[in-house]
Amino acid sequence: MSIMKRLLGRLTRAYDISPRGRQALSFGATLDFGWVVEDDALVLSPSGRGTVTIALTDLTVMGLALAIGEVPGFFVLNDIGASVSAMSSLRCIVSSGSVAGSAGYRFSDTAYPGGNTCLGGALWVDASYPLQTLTVFTSDNWGLLDGPRAELRAACDLIRIAPNQMAIPSAEDEWLDYLGAIYGNIARNTDEPDVTYGARIISTILRPACNNKALELAIEAYSGQSARVTNSAQAPATSVVYGGAFRFDGSEAYDNPATTPIYGLFDIAANYDTAASGVSPTDFRAAIIWIANSLRAAGTYLRNTVIDNADPALTDTDPVTSDSAFALTEAWNTTYDGVRQYDGSAAYRGEAVVSDLEDEN
Repeated sequence: MSIMKRLLGRLTRAYDISPRGRQALSFGATLDFGWVVEDDALVLSPSGRGTVTIALTDLTVMGLALAIGEVPGFFVLNDIGASVSAMSSLRCIVSSGSVAGSAGYRFSDTAYPGGNTCLGGALWVDASYPLQTLTVFTSDNWGLLDGPRAELRAACDLIRIAPNQMAIPSAEDEWLDYLGAIYGNIARNTDEPDVTYGARIISTILRPACNNKALELAIEAYSGQSARVTNSAQAPATSVVYGGAFRFDGSEAYDNPATTPIYGLFDIAANYDTAASGVSPTDFRAAIIWIANSLRAAGTYLRNTVIDNADPALTDTDPVTSDSAFALTEAWNTTYDGVRQYDGSAAYRGEAVVSDLEDEN
C-alpha cells in the first residue's frame, strides 16, 4: 500500500478522500513498453532497452511531457491543457501500464487523416493507438497530505540505504566522512570523490605504520616513486667558551661534552619527478613531511628530508618535527680524576642543548 493511501486511510468519513483526478498528458512509443509512476519518478521500460527513470521532482507537467518526448521512440500527444501544464508533476497519481503490438499502428512524420499530432508537431499517431494517460490529483486533502507523504518517503529511503552507509565501500557523502573520522581521523581532501576517499581510508587503515618500511610504502603510494627511510643519530656539540668570566675555584660546575648520540631520529630520501609528480617541489616536500608525521612512532623524529632531482634548497638539514614544543636537553657531570690536563689538549664543553625539533611550516 502506498504512503498516500495509508495517510488517506486515517481520515474519517467526513473527508472526501477521492483524488479528483484530471488528465495530465497522454503518451506512447513506437515500440512496445511498460511504465510505472511510483516513488516520485516515472520509470519507462522500452522493450529490449532497459529502463529510463525520470524524476518528478522540480518538473511541471509540461516539463515531464518534454522529458518523455526526449526518450528515443517515445512521444506525447499535443493535448495538454493549460490548467494542468504548470502543475507540479509530483501530483501524478501512482499508476502503471503497458503497450504491446506497437508495430501494428501507423506513425508518420507528416499529417494524415485520422492521425493525432504529437507535442512538437514532428510526429502523427494512428488514432486507434492505445495511448497511456498520466493523471494528476486536484483534491485539497490530497494536496495537504502530499507534504507529509514526501517526507515519509524520504525517511523510508534513508532507512533503506542506512546499512550501506555503515560500510566504507558503499558509504557516501557525509556518512563516508563520518567513517573516516572514526577510523583514525582520516579527513577527506578538497573535492575528493567518494570512490577515491573510501579507497584511501581502507588503505590507510590496513597499511603498516611506525617503522621505516611503512613510511617508504606510504610515500611510494602517494608519489609513485621510490623512497628510502634510514635511522639516524645526532650528537650535540655545543662548546664552552673559556673567556675568563669564571675561575677554577669550585664555584662553577664544569661539564664535559655529551658523548652519547641522540637516537630515535630518521632521514627520508625521496625521488622527485616533475612530470610524474604533478605538484611543485615545495608541495611535494610538505606532503612527505605530512606522511612521516602521520605514520611515525611516538618518540621518533624526522631529522632530514632529501629530495633527489630537485632544487637543493628543498633539502632540509635541520630537524623538522617533534611531539611537542620542548627542546631535548642532555648533560653529563665531569669527574676530575686526573686523566686530562688543562694544557689545551682536551676540549671542555658544558651542557649540551639540542635544538627544538618542531616543524615551523
